[in-house]
Amino acid sequence: MFALSMGMFTANLDSTILATAIPYFANEFHSIDDIGWYGSATFLKFAAFQTTWGKAFKYFHLTWSYLLSLFIFELGSLICAVAPNSATLIVGRAIAGTGGVGLCTGTFAIIGYTVASERQSGFMWNTEGSFIAVDWRERVWTGKKLVFANGVLDIFPDITGYGECWGLGMSARHWGYGQHHGGDARCTDGPAVRYDRHHLYTHGAQERTEALEKTSHDKGIKVDSRPVTRLVKGPGPSDVEVGFEDSTKRIEGFLVHEPKTEINGPFAEQLGLYLTSDGDIKTAKPFYSTSVPGVFAAGDCAVPMKAVVTAMLSGTLVAGGLAGQLQAKLYSGEQKLTQTV
Repeated sequence: MFALSMGMFTANLDSTILATAIPYFANEFHSIDDIGWYGSATFLKFAAFQTTWGKAFKYFHLTWSYLLSLFIFELGSLICAVAPNSATLIVGRAIAGTGGVGLCTGTFAIIGYTVASERQSGFMWNTEGSFIAVDWRERVWTGKKLVFANGVLDIFPDITGYGECWGLGMSARHWGYGQHHGGDARCTDGPAVRYDRHHLYTHGAQERTEALEKTSHDKGIKVDSRPVTRLVKGPGPSDVEVGFEDSTKRIEGFLVHEPKTEINGPFAEQLGLYLTSDGDIKTAKPFYSTSVPGVFAAGDCAVPMKAVVTAMLSGTLVAGGLAGQLQAKLYSGEQKLTQTV
């Protein structure tokens, strides 16, 4: 890990130290007009070859690819050291940039391919930024904080026609149908719902059926334990035909069911974030910080109630917590200095 960090440190030092070296270059080669190229030659190569090195580390041997990038970087640095004129120096800077981006990309690639996902965050914290993200083009992005707002994927039960009825005659939130499908008498009165016209389907779960019958009998709600085998969209705007295992059917004005969900992407697992029993990212209120310092989560991936308003609220609170942490770190030195004075 130390060797990888030193490779990235050297590549970044080669870029940042340039500001100090440019006056000496200009004085040595009498080349005021070339000053812009001393820096841009390197950064242009960083931009041009980042995806190329990403593919190289993906399809070729990690060690040899990394050593090749190191060789190119050292070759460019050697050309710069012995450059007799400004043009040669610019060429050397471009070659060094081609190898330097390989060193930076290779550091992340080697960690990603050789270190277990739950330990990667511990190896990457001391690189250029606290967190690293690699996009579909193999480009590497670094940052001090990380916010997950990647949502969840609905996992539909194994019932024929469920997916076709989802969003048309069935929703995870009953108030949505009260607003959009007001033609049905069971949802036009808002809170004044006629419970005696409701059915609870437990899909063969006998223990749950017995528990629900005890708590809902006085409200007139009918509990049906028959396994549901098929759902068919009915003729009305939200009608659904429910088919049972015993081949009988019933048409409902609409259905309410909240399917299981799973977080989109492998990112929570890669960082080793703690999850709730429902599979959501476990957060601490009020700012929705996760079990990994510097990582926040907002929206459906972090809240039990998957709704737009809840997601907006969590995003607003995350923004406050994120800004607070960044500012606290930014001004901590000034606060200490003020207290000392």
